[in-house]
Amino acid sequence: MDAGIFARTLVVIIVVIGLAAAIMVAQKDRPDSETGSPRPAAKQEGGRLRSELRRCRDLGPEAADDAACIAAWAESRDHFLMRDTDTPEAR
Repeated sequence: MDAGIFARTLVVIIVVIGLAAAIMVAQKDRPDSETGSPRPAAKQEGGRLRSELRRCRDLGPEAADDAACIAAWAESRDHFLMRDTDTPEAR
């Protein structure tokens, strides 16, 4: 391998590692409000929703006709899509 190609490759690798390290440090220093974490209300309701979704999973095919399961799936979908469920156009 030519020494010039080796040097250029080494420089590119070092720059990529440096950029990755800088991005990780910048992400770590951000406050929680800027990281895009889930809304606090969703965290509090997560246990209830999670247990309802597990119940629906255990029901199997009958869950498709269960009103509580349909509501839980809609709530889970809204949470995943980060929709505000208070507005009428959210559903």
